Amino acid sequence: MNDQEIKEYANKPLRTFTVKYPAERTVTLTIRDNSSKMGLLENIFAQFNHGSMQECDYLLSNKMRSLSVHDFVKVDGEWFQCASVGWIPVTEEYVHEIEGAVTDCPEFEKLGAWKALQDLMWLTRRQIKQLSLCQK
Repeated sequence: MNDQEIKEYANKPLRTFTVKYPAERTVTLTIRDNSSKMGLLENIFAQFNHGSMQECDYLLSNKMRSLSVHDFVKVDGEWFQCASVGWIPVTEEYVHEIEGAVTDCPEFEKLGAWKALQDLMWLTRRQIKQLSLCQK
């Protein structure tokens, strides 16, 4: 980095974010970043994804799985759930509810948190779809 790049980096605000892999791991880190909230979420996604060529040292040195659909990230005090495309704002209560449901899932002990989370979210989407069909 040259002097100008160092100065620009030092002027970026410190922002704390949390990555939550439900019933598996929670990571809280602080970085210098002045992008929008959605921009920061996309940066976090890239830094916590193997193969992005932007992986952060924490991901690599702790042998973590990639951030994936249904995992959560907290930025500027707000929680978001990773969707197939983009992010869905959610409440902290929802995050805790999903984490509790994952640990209660029969697959949790057998197959682990990630598989239990995927199964839980698939069932939840199916129930919502059935409810909407019943209301028509």
